Amino acid sequence: MTSAQIARQNQESENQRIIYKDASLAVIIKKNGEDAQKFYQKYFLQHAYAQAVNRLDKPVSGLMLIACNSKIHTALSHAFSDGKIVKTYFAICEKPKKPTTDIPILVPQTCNDTLIFSSKKQKAFISDKKGAKEACLSWTLCARGENYDFLQVIPISGRTHQIRAQLAHIGRPIKGDLKYGAKRSEKTGGIRLHAYSLEFLHPVLHKPLHISTYPENMDALWAACIKSMGLTV
Repeated sequence: MTSAQIARQNQESENQRIIYKDASLAVIIKKNGEDAQKFYQKYFLQHAYAQAVNRLDKPVSGLMLIACNSKIHTALSHAFSDGKIVKTYFAICEKPKKPTTDIPILVPQTCNDTLIFSSKKQKAFISDKKGAKEACLSWTLCARGENYDFLQVIPISGRTHQIRAQLAHIGRPIKGDLKYGAKRSEKTGGIRLHAYSLEFLHPVLHKPLHISTYPENMDALWAACIKSMGLTV
């Protein structure tokens, strides 16, 4: 393969993964199984600065925000901390062991817990021990499938493994997430949690951005989940 062919292949790959880019920031798609701190670096080799502002767990897919200079990185980090960047996830969850019908469809619910993350076990736990941090999560049951429930999830805080731990705590472990109680793993090696969209005000252009992407490995289950959100596959 010639250098020109390699360059063209790299450009095609970048165009598939980076769905928004300007001089200040970029939004890139992470695949499940990729290391959120490393995978994107090869797409920004020509940049003097390119750092991820948010993180996704290794088995999670979806959108990540990349800052192209330190000033923008600081501004976006503060926007996340202040709740000015809205992250929306799709989650396909196992049904509660004791099925209930008291959770209404399309009515947002809230989880308020305190979480502590064990570096040794690489797992988050609901806990009231010293060092536990407040974790707030908004979730909406969009539909009840035959075997799984389809949820839209918006984390209000940004704790490690927050969505996975809090949904498991209410009896709805994410499909494939063995670490948090799922019955079996996924063939792809990931879990059925996808960071679908980012909504925020551009820190330089001062215009609202709403960027979204569907899961890469689209199948009948993801299609059913997405349709339950009122979206077109």
